[in-house]
Amino acid sequence: MIFYRKRPSGYNNYDFHYEKEDGTYLVYAINLDKKPPELINAFAAEKNFKNFAKAVAKRYWKKMI
Repeated sequence: MIFYRKRPSGYNNYDFHYEKEDGTYLVYAINLDKKPPELINAFAAEKNFKNFAKAVAKRYWKKMI
């Protein structure tokens, strides 16, 4: 799952949400406007990815492509 966010500080970033085969759920935030692209943060989330994806789809379905 990929999110595009417009940040109050003036730059925009993409959040990549990824679930590995072992169930580990990772999030990467990347600023693709910089040359070269900048990794803002990356972390393992303590959430059930399937439940998170359902909640996001329910709340933001009008904004999804």
